[in-house]
Amino acid sequence: MPEKTEATLIREVLKGKRECFRPLVERYQSKVFVLANGLLGNGPEAQDIAQEAFLLAFQKLRELEDPEKFGSWLYGITRNLCYNARRSRKIETEPYDESYHQHMANVIAMRPPGEEGESITAVMLRRLERMPDKYRDLLRLKYVEDYSYQEIAEMLDLPVDLVRSRLFEGRRILRERMEETRSEEYGR
Repeated sequence: MPEKTEATLIREVLKGKRECFRPLVERYQSKVFVLANGLLGNGPEAQDIAQEAFLLAFQKLRELEDPEKFGSWLYGITRNLCYNARRSRKIETEPYDESYHQHMANVIAMRPPGEEGESITAVMLRRLERMPDKYRDLLRLKYVEDYSYQEIAEMLDLPVDLVRSRLFEGRRILRERMEETRSEEYGR
């Protein structure tokens, strides 16, 4: 049996077949979680937000104007819930596990061999957490979660060119902050 389109599933849910929402959840659950985790930097909080996003999407499904845009609409709900959570709960992000650091290496030049002290990645992630949201979120999604420009644009409902330019600017700011740290620590 061929897989049903999102629009077909949504029409069936709106007719009362609640079980037709499950395939939509299965299609988007990992991306919604990754988006929430990328925006919050907190796995348990991201799980709660992802569940809340699906619940809210189900409750407001009648408000969806174009069933073909379900994914973008769901990402918008997730994004708004994350922003609200950060504002209202003042979430303290958990430090990233070393496994997350592998993609961050190409953002800045790594510490020269033989230098002692705190891991450059740990310093960089601390600096990243202090950046404005519009850069921090994009840098996390690109270099920690490894999403493409197009995927980030879709998740954040931004034009791809804006994603590229903000990533460029975000990398520049992060590099400058890292250079300031190096200058302070090593007197360069």
